[in-house]
Amino acid sequence: MRNVRRVLGVAWFLAAAVPLASQPFQAVRPEDAGRIAEANRRATEVSKWRHIAKPPIPAGKDAVDPRIRSARDQFYDRLIGAHAPLGTPEALGAGFANDRGPDRGPEIGQSDVVAVVTFDDYQPYLSSSRWSIYTEVRLTVEHIVKFDPSGSPPPTLTLIYPGGTITTPSGIISYGNSLDTPFDLQPHHRYVVFLRHAPSGDFYWLDKSWELRDGVVYPNSPGNVERAKAGTSLYSGMREGEFLALLPSLVNRQEAR
Repeated sequence: MRNVRRVLGVAWFLAAAVPLASQPFQAVRPEDAGRIAEANRRATEVSKWRHIAKPPIPAGKDAVDPRIRSARDQFYDRLIGAHAPLGTPEALGAGFANDRGPDRGPEIGQSDVVAVVTFDDYQPYLSSSRWSIYTEVRLTVEHIVKFDPSGSPPPTLTLIYPGGTITTPSGIISYGNSLDTPFDLQPHHRYVVFLRHAPSGDFYWLDKSWELRDGVVYPNSPGNVERAKAGTSLYSGMREGEFLALLPSLVNRQEAR
């Protein structure tokens, strides 16, 4: 039986996987306990949709080109694969944990795509080898601020999260030791997203996001939330219209650096 546990560097998806056992143990300081408890509570609330099992797309109904689907399967098999079919005794104990790494970038970062979107729907996929699960999120585009490489942006963008929960004939399979993060996007919410393009599989990774709620802008990434709490954020709490009017110049300024 192979027991595979990996750390996924989500910030840069080609980062090497590091066994969890190699990470140094650090005791939680008393002054951090409350912050960690609050982050865990928020993560559970924000990410609960990722624990709801959904059935797979019926055979022949997948709208994605078979070559693209195969590329995505292989990408996630290499990155987080259990090296055995999930749901079998050989894969028992396999998993990975999301390690986004430090979020030291500016409030308005550099990305391939910057857009105003709505989280429209999501679908988990079990790879053809059954070694991995990944979850595709359909983002409906409201407005494009930047789209690189230049061209006609599609009406929807595919964001992918590693892991997920899916129903199979043999039962429910949930893959990912740490599906919960306090900064996941949530279904039917609106955001300004900063996305990185993964050419192999033609999909996107989330770099950072700002939530648009009730006409106000809220930070939705670790560094920006910390800035807001410290009172040093330039944009947290700004009116949506003002923020969106500023955004093109802010993005262009970052690109020029």
